[in-house]
Amino acid sequence: MKSTAVATVLSMALALTSFSTVPARADEDVLKVLGGIAGLVILNEIVKKNREPNTQVVTGATAPRLSINRQASNTRSLYRPYKKKRVVRKVNRVAPRQCLYNQWTYRGTIRVYDASCVRSFARVSGPRDCLREIRTRSGTRQFFTGTCLRQKGWTT
Repeated sequence: MKSTAVATVLSMALALTSFSTVPARADEDVLKVLGGIAGLVILNEIVKKNREPNTQVVTGATAPRLSINRQASNTRSLYRPYKKKRVVRKVNRVAPRQCLYNQWTYRGTIRVYDASCVRSFARVSGPRDCLREIRTRSGTRQFFTGTCLRQKGWTT
């Protein structure tokens, strides 16, 4: 974009300098016009050179061999820029220790992870399949059991 704007400004400047308010001799006018045209040609070549990508044609013994099926459709594939592959980060699923507590049930006490605490302190919310509810005197509590979390790939 810059080179196009610069070329436009320079060509306008060269075109305007060829006109003069004072009448001059014919031989001087011809030289000015030819100089202006030469300047425009040079600027045009510079702009074309900046627009063309630097491609290298591979021929002969160094050319990679393509299968017959791909050769016709992917002739430009040799000149495409290299793209980095997107790295997918694996998040560690670790149940926070501060969320672990003993919950009394009619079958005895069990060690569970409080659901609201896991949502607050873990990097990933807990799996919905492992979410359990229990009714207590103070209302319902939601929790995750350690065995279910381990089966879903969490470290407890």
